[in-house]
Amino acid sequence: MKQYYSLLSSFAFFQGISQKDMEQMLNCIGSFIQTYPKNTLLFSAGDILNSIGIVLEGSIQIIYDDSFGNHSILAEVTQGSLFGEAFVCAGKNTLPISIQCSAKSTILFLPYKKMITASYACHNQLIENMVQILANKNILLNQKVRYLSKRTTKEKLLSYLSDLAYQTGSKTITIAFNRQELADFLCVERSAMSTALGKLKAEGIIDFHKNTFRLLS
Repeated sequence: MKQYYSLLSSFAFFQGISQKDMEQMLNCIGSFIQTYPKNTLLFSAGDILNSIGIVLEGSIQIIYDDSFGNHSILAEVTQGSLFGEAFVCAGKNTLPISIQCSAKSTILFLPYKKMITASYACHNQLIENMVQILANKNILLNQKVRYLSKRTTKEKLLSYLSDLAYQTGSKTITIAFNRQELADFLCVERSAMSTALGKLKAEGIIDFHKNTFRLLS
């Protein structure tokens, strides 16, 4: 655990908290760290989740598979980000989704009930940080709803890439998804997405190589 203290201090969840107070809190609530290989299924739909997870290294995906075999990627969670917090905070411990490592990943687990009831110096600051993170995730969720509300695959792609360009301040962006994952994230068929990407490139609207895209207009 100690080798991660300086890394944890840079995460939004621990903003404004001294390393000493952070160490006290992590020891007080019985937090623990696990490392998993790529493609490990951490939790399946129907599993019980009682802890908030923080990605220390690697990345995970929040996925949903419906009864008809349709596979969707709801979110990609990368280093420094939380997962599971919405479910445990809402008391919805039985997961409706699955959580899988998209790369070799090291995860810090924070037992939720102990975190909100135990007595430690940084309790108020930690709760304030978590509320802010939840609010920011709500904004991101609204963005995804906007992508999915577009009528065509072309419009979904442009909406998603335009948002990333705005967020990064650059017209050249590298995304976390491969082609199949991007199709799953935007809830479109891969073949239809590949066709739309080809048309956007031919029309001089975007250029791309693998998972790096450049907006040309």
